[in-house]
Amino acid sequence: MNEEIIIPAELRELNRERCNRWHDPMTDDWSLGDWGNAFGGEAGELQNVVKKLRRHEAGASLAYNTPELNVLLDSFVEEVADVLLYLDLLCWKAGVHQAQLVRALRAKFNLVSQAQGWDDLQWEP
Repeated sequence: MNEEIIIPAELRELNRERCNRWHDPMTDDWSLGDWGNAFGGEAGELQNVVKKLRRHEAGASLAYNTPELNVLLDSFVEEVADVLLYLDLLCWKAGVHQAQLVRALRAKFNLVSQAQGWDDLQWEP
């Protein structure tokens, strides 16, 4: 099973090292809730970009505070990266290993496919 599906192993290690520099494990006692809130903040920033992309889809791109489409698409990718990096840290702080997450992704994806009667859409990493 490929354990680099979400975040490459080298990046996961660097992400944790950087996190420990920002939040010294000996003096900084961020709770799982704090990490969840940080993740949620990044997800909210991504959602704000999606909202502005929707304005372009709906022909309302002249609305207040709506950057050009190319700028929003760049922002979208950057915010997805932030979300994934914080999700990686959140899982790490919760003690969830990458292999566990891959198994859960497989199980959840396959369960939803089966519930829809789409047995041909099963993921077997």
